[in-house]
Amino acid sequence: MEIRFEVAGAGAERELRSLRAWLAGDRALRGTVDVTPVPGAQPGRMSPALEAVSAVLSSGAALGELARSYLAWRHRDRRTAPPVTVVVIAPDAERARAEAVLRDLGILAGAAPPDGGQEPAPQEDAEGGAR
Repeated sequence: MEIRFEVAGAGAERELRSLRAWLAGDRALRGTVDVTPVPGAQPGRMSPALEAVSAVLSSGAALGELARSYLAWRHRDRRTAPPVTVVVIAPDAERARAEAVLRDLGILAGAAPPDGGQEPAPQEDAEGGAR
């Protein structure tokens, strides 16, 4: 299962770098969550911009630790931080379970998409407002 964290707007790349460093440094995630940057092309730049942070979980049990770490980062003096969009990429049943857990923790807002597609529409976290 993959959980993608995306940020748009001013300061997005700084926020994604901060989140990546936070998750990569969390000892509780070592060995169960592989955290990597997702580069995106940006015209006029020598190196690609950071488009997202990807967290690939080795087991469903790691979801709780990833959520705990994300929430700790999100609530750490981030009053002016831009909204973070959290996307779960997994087979239907696994995605539905993961989204339910993340919704219960306040990380995802709203309901799962009705089409049952493999890759859902992005959903902002509870602090990000509407979907």
